[in-house]
Amino acid sequence: METKEMRLSAGIAEVVAGLEPLVTMSELSKALRRSTRQLRRDVGEGRLFALRTATRGSGRLLFPKAEVIRFLESLAYKVKKKECLK
Repeated sequence: METKEMRLSAGIAEVVAGLEPLVTMSELSKALRRSTRQLRRDVGEGRLFALRTATRGSGRLLFPKAEVIRFLESLAYKVKKKECLK
């Protein structure tokens, strides 16, 4: 019997399966179906960790795959917690 947790874990694995060890902002935006603006907001508020490359201007943000997995698990936990409170 498949539990909801197993489906969430499988969903996370499916999302990150095709990702490289370091993911660019646009790649992550497409994979998560989340706007780049929202991803920048998540980084700024400390919900998502990113590495900034040393280039001119603002630099590029790169996201480690392990951090993407942690971020998705934290979102799944929030969803699960809300459902338990109902």
